[in-house]
Amino acid sequence: MKFHPKILITFLCFFFGIYFIVYTIGCYSLFPSYEIDNGNPNDPGTWKLYQLKWKAGTNPELENALHKYYSDCNPGCVDEYILNINLLDDIDLETLNEINKSKNTYKAFKYAKSIYLIEVDTCGSNNCSGTAIPWAALDGDTRQLIKNANAVKIRIYVNSDETSDPRTWKYFKIFVRTVDNEIFLSLQKELFIEPPLESFTLVVNILDANRYNQYIVIGDEADPGASKYSWSQLSKKVKDGLINWSEKNKENLSYFRYW
Repeated sequence: MKFHPKILITFLCFFFGIYFIVYTIGCYSLFPSYEIDNGNPNDPGTWKLYQLKWKAGTNPELENALHKYYSDCNPGCVDEYILNINLLDDIDLETLNEINKSKNTYKAFKYAKSIYLIEVDTCGSNNCSGTAIPWAALDGDTRQLIKNANAVKIRIYVNSDETSDPRTWKYFKIFVRTVDNEIFLSLQKELFIEPPLESFTLVVNILDANRYNQYIVIGDEADPGASKYSWSQLSKKVKDGLINWSEKNKENLSYFRYW
Protein backbone atom coordinates (compact mmCIF):
# COMPACT_ATOMS: atom_id res chain seq x y z
CA MET A 1 0.00 0.00 0.00
CA LYS A 2 1.39 3.39 -1.01
CA PHE A 3 0.77 6.72 0.71
CA HIS A 4 -0.15 9.64 -1.47
CA PRO A 5 2.65 12.26 -1.18
CA LYS A 6 0.24 14.95 0.05
CA ILE A 7 -1.09 12.65 2.80
CA LEU A 8 2.42 11.73 3.87
CA ILE A 9 3.49 15.39 3.98
CA THR A 10 0.37 16.31 5.99
CA PHE A 11 1.07 13.50 8.48
CA LEU A 12 4.70 14.52 8.91
CA CYS A 13 3.77 18.19 9.39
CA PHE A 14 1.20 17.23 12.02
CA PHE A 15 3.66 14.95 13.86
CA PHE A 16 6.50 17.49 13.94
CA GLY A 17 4.05 20.26 14.80
CA ILE A 18 2.93 18.39 17.92
CA TYR A 19 6.55 17.60 18.81
CA PHE A 20 7.51 21.28 18.49
CA ILE A 21 4.66 22.46 20.71
CA VAL A 22 5.43 19.93 23.44
CA TYR A 23 9.15 20.65 23.30
CA THR A 24 8.90 24.45 23.36
CA ILE A 25 5.87 24.97 25.60
CA GLY A 26 6.11 21.92 27.85
CA CYS A 27 3.75 19.23 28.93
CA TYR A 28 2.35 21.31 31.81
CA SER A 29 0.85 23.70 29.28
CA LEU A 30 -0.96 20.98 27.33
CA PHE A 31 -2.20 18.64 30.03
CA PRO A 32 -3.73 19.29 33.46
CA SER A 33 -1.11 19.33 36.21
CA TYR A 34 -1.21 16.86 39.06
CA GLU A 35 -3.31 18.16 41.94
CA ILE A 36 -1.44 18.16 45.23
CA ASP A 37 -3.38 16.91 48.24
CA ASN A 38 -3.28 19.59 50.92
CA GLY A 39 -6.46 18.47 52.61
CA ASN A 40 -9.90 20.05 52.71
CA PRO A 41 -9.64 23.88 52.80
CA ASN A 42 -12.54 23.96 55.26
CA ASP A 43 -11.05 21.35 57.61
CA PRO A 44 -7.72 22.56 59.12
CA GLY A 45 -7.16 19.14 60.68
CA THR A 46 -6.56 17.68 57.20
CA TRP A 47 -3.95 20.22 56.03
CA LYS A 48 -0.47 18.98 55.16
CA LEU A 49 1.30 22.24 54.32
CA TYR A 50 0.54 25.12 56.65
CA GLN A 51 1.91 27.70 59.05
CA LEU A 52 1.24 28.48 62.71
CA LYS A 53 1.73 31.99 64.10
CA TRP A 54 1.38 32.97 67.75
CA LYS A 55 2.58 35.59 70.19
CA ALA A 56 5.35 34.48 72.54
CA GLY A 57 3.97 33.22 75.84
CA THR A 58 0.57 32.15 74.54
CA ASN A 59 1.65 28.53 73.97
CA PRO A 60 4.15 27.89 76.79
CA GLU A 61 3.98 24.09 76.59
CA LEU A 62 4.59 24.08 72.84
CA GLU A 63 7.36 26.67 73.14
CA ASN A 64 9.13 24.59 75.78
CA ALA A 65 8.71 21.44 73.68
CA LEU A 66 10.20 23.16 70.62
CA HIS A 67 13.18 24.35 72.68
CA LYS A 68 14.25 20.71 72.86
CA TYR A 69 14.93 20.99 69.13
CA TYR A 70 15.63 24.73 68.81
CA SER A 71 17.42 27.05 71.20
CA ASP A 72 16.32 30.68 71.66
CA CYS A 73 18.65 32.78 69.53
CA ASN A 74 17.86 35.91 71.53
CA PRO A 75 16.32 34.91 74.90
CA GLY A 76 13.81 37.37 76.32
CA CYS A 77 13.32 39.15 73.01
CA VAL A 78 11.01 36.79 71.13
CA ASP A 79 7.79 38.55 70.15
CA GLU A 80 6.23 35.99 67.83
CA TYR A 81 6.79 32.41 66.75
CA ILE A 82 6.18 31.22 63.19
CA LEU A 83 6.19 27.46 62.73
CA ASN A 84 6.05 26.01 59.22
CA ILE A 85 4.73 22.47 58.94
CA ASN A 86 5.32 20.42 55.79
CA LEU A 87 3.68 16.99 55.86
CA LEU A 88 3.61 16.50 52.08
CA ASP A 89 4.98 13.29 50.59
CA ASP A 90 8.16 13.38 48.52
CA ILE A 91 6.26 13.03 45.24
CA ASP A 92 3.92 15.94 46.10
CA LEU A 93 6.88 18.06 47.14
CA GLU A 94 8.64 17.34 43.85
CA THR A 95 5.50 18.27 41.92
CA LEU A 96 5.06 21.48 43.89
CA ASN A 97 8.63 22.53 43.14
CA GLU A 98 8.09 21.88 39.44
CA ILE A 99 4.86 23.91 39.43
CA ASN A 100 6.52 26.84 41.21
CA LYS A 101 9.42 26.66 38.80
CA SER A 102 7.10 26.75 35.80
CA LYS A 103 5.34 29.82 37.26
CA ASN A 104 8.67 31.62 37.82
CA THR A 105 7.95 31.74 41.55
CA TYR A 106 10.48 29.09 42.32
CA LYS A 107 12.00 28.67 45.72
CA ALA A 108 12.41 25.04 46.56
CA PHE A 109 10.72 23.29 49.44
CA LYS A 110 13.65 21.09 50.40
CA TYR A 111 12.29 18.68 52.96
CA ALA A 112 9.08 16.66 53.03
CA LYS A 113 7.54 15.80 56.40
CA SER A 114 9.40 18.41 58.44
CA ILE A 115 8.95 21.53 60.58
CA TYR A 116 10.82 24.81 60.45
CA LEU A 117 10.76 27.48 63.19
CA ILE A 118 11.22 31.25 62.88
CA GLU A 119 11.49 33.55 65.92
CA VAL A 120 10.50 37.17 65.39
CA ASP A 121 12.34 39.28 67.98
CA THR A 122 11.94 42.86 69.22
CA CYS A 123 15.45 43.66 70.42
CA GLY A 124 16.80 45.07 67.20
CA SER A 125 18.49 41.87 66.05
CA ASN A 126 17.62 39.88 62.98
CA ASN A 127 14.81 37.36 63.17
CA CYS A 128 16.13 33.86 63.87
CA SER A 129 15.49 30.90 61.60
CA GLY A 130 16.23 27.34 62.59
CA THR A 131 16.87 24.29 60.47
CA ALA A 132 14.33 21.81 59.20
CA ILE A 133 13.54 19.10 61.75
CA PRO A 134 12.07 15.82 60.41
CA TRP A 135 8.51 15.23 61.61
CA ALA A 136 9.51 11.66 62.52
CA ALA A 137 12.19 13.03 64.87
CA LEU A 138 9.61 14.80 67.06
CA ASP A 139 8.25 13.01 70.07
CA GLY A 140 4.53 12.26 70.23
CA ASP A 141 3.79 14.98 72.81
CA THR A 142 5.36 17.69 70.63
CA ARG A 143 3.40 16.56 67.58
CA GLN A 144 0.18 16.69 69.57
CA LEU A 145 0.98 20.17 70.91
CA ILE A 146 1.55 21.37 67.35
CA LYS A 147 -1.79 19.93 66.24
CA ASN A 148 -3.65 21.53 69.19
CA ALA A 149 -1.77 24.85 69.29
CA ASN A 150 -3.62 28.03 70.19
CA ALA A 151 -2.38 29.83 67.08
CA VAL A 152 -3.44 31.34 63.80
CA LYS A 153 -3.29 28.49 61.29
CA ILE A 154 -2.54 29.53 57.73
CA ARG A 155 -3.00 27.07 54.89
CA ILE A 156 -0.30 27.38 52.23
CA TYR A 157 -1.87 27.20 48.79
CA VAL A 158 -0.35 24.62 46.47
CA ASN A 159 -2.79 24.32 43.56
CA SER A 160 -3.20 27.14 41.07
CA ASP A 161 -6.99 27.29 41.35
CA GLU A 162 -6.74 28.16 45.05
CA THR A 163 -4.98 31.48 44.50
CA SER A 164 -6.66 32.60 41.31
CA ASP A 165 -9.62 34.39 42.90
CA PRO A 166 -8.61 37.34 45.18
CA ARG A 167 -12.14 37.41 46.60
CA THR A 168 -11.41 34.19 48.49
CA TRP A 169 -8.31 35.52 50.29
CA LYS A 170 -8.51 36.02 54.05
CA TYR A 171 -5.06 37.51 54.64
CA PHE A 172 -4.01 40.10 52.10
CA LYS A 173 -2.36 43.42 51.42
CA ILE A 174 -3.61 46.29 49.25
CA PHE A 175 -1.36 49.10 48.08
CA VAL A 176 -4.05 51.76 48.32
CA ARG A 177 -4.53 54.95 46.38
CA THR A 178 -7.57 56.72 47.78
CA VAL A 179 -8.61 57.95 44.32
CA ASP A 180 -9.01 54.35 43.11
CA ASN A 181 -12.30 53.79 44.90
CA GLU A 182 -14.55 55.52 47.43
CA ILE A 183 -14.28 52.61 49.87
CA PHE A 184 -10.71 53.69 50.72
CA LEU A 185 -11.91 57.14 51.72
CA SER A 186 -14.89 55.65 53.59
CA LEU A 187 -12.52 53.33 55.43
CA GLN A 188 -10.49 56.28 56.71
CA LYS A 189 -13.62 58.15 57.77
CA GLU A 190 -14.83 55.12 59.75
CA LEU A 191 -11.44 54.86 61.47
CA PHE A 192 -11.32 58.64 62.13
CA ILE A 193 -8.09 59.11 60.18
CA GLU A 194 -7.61 62.85 59.67
CA PRO A 195 -6.44 64.24 57.38
CA PRO A 196 -7.13 61.35 54.98
CA LEU A 197 -4.14 59.67 53.43
CA GLU A 198 -3.76 59.79 49.65
CA SER A 199 -1.90 56.47 49.55
CA PHE A 200 -1.04 53.80 52.11
CA THR A 201 -0.48 50.09 52.63
CA LEU A 202 -3.47 48.22 54.02
CA VAL A 203 -3.23 44.73 55.54
CA VAL A 204 -6.38 42.72 56.21
CA ASN A 205 -6.27 39.57 58.34
CA ILE A 206 -9.59 37.77 58.81
CA LEU A 207 -8.14 34.25 59.00
CA ASP A 208 -9.26 33.60 62.55
CA ALA A 209 -12.87 32.48 62.96
CA ASN A 210 -13.01 34.50 66.19
CA ARG A 211 -14.03 38.01 65.09
CA TYR A 212 -12.15 39.55 68.00
CA ASN A 213 -8.90 38.36 66.41
CA GLN A 214 -9.68 39.78 62.97
CA TYR A 215 -7.92 43.04 62.22
CA ILE A 216 -6.56 45.51 59.69
CA VAL A 217 -3.30 47.44 59.72
CA ILE A 218 -2.55 50.79 58.13
CA GLY A 219 1.11 50.58 57.17
CA ASP A 220 3.67 47.79 57.33
CA GLU A 221 2.44 45.05 59.67
CA ALA A 222 6.02 44.42 60.84
CA ASP A 223 6.40 48.08 61.89
CA PRO A 224 5.63 48.51 65.63
CA GLY A 225 4.43 52.02 64.85
CA ALA A 226 1.79 50.90 62.33
CA SER A 227 -1.84 51.54 63.25
CA LYS A 228 -3.90 48.43 63.98
CA TYR A 229 -7.70 48.35 64.08
CA SER A 230 -10.37 45.76 64.67
CA TRP A 231 -12.07 44.45 61.52
CA SER A 232 -15.40 44.94 63.31
CA GLN A 233 -14.89 48.74 63.26
CA LEU A 234 -15.63 48.79 59.53
CA SER A 235 -19.06 48.87 57.95
CA LYS A 236 -20.33 45.94 55.90
CA LYS A 237 -20.04 48.03 52.72
CA VAL A 238 -16.33 48.69 53.29
CA LYS A 239 -15.64 45.09 54.37
CA ASP A 240 -17.32 43.72 51.26
CA GLY A 241 -15.43 46.22 49.11
CA LEU A 242 -12.07 45.10 50.50
CA ILE A 243 -12.86 41.39 50.27
CA ASN A 244 -14.11 41.70 46.70
CA TRP A 245 -11.27 43.99 45.58
CA SER A 246 -9.52 42.12 42.77
CA GLU A 247 -7.15 44.63 41.18
CA LYS A 248 -3.43 44.03 40.69
CA ASN A 249 -2.51 46.04 43.81
CA LYS A 250 -3.99 43.29 46.02
CA GLU A 251 -1.44 40.75 47.26
CA ASN A 252 -2.17 37.40 48.87
CA LEU A 253 -0.26 37.03 52.16
CA SER A 254 -1.41 33.47 52.84
CA TYR A 255 1.03 31.99 50.35
CA PHE A 256 4.38 31.37 52.03
CA ARG A 257 7.52 29.52 50.88
CA TYR A 258 10.06 29.39 53.70
CA TRP A 259 11.98 26.18 53.26
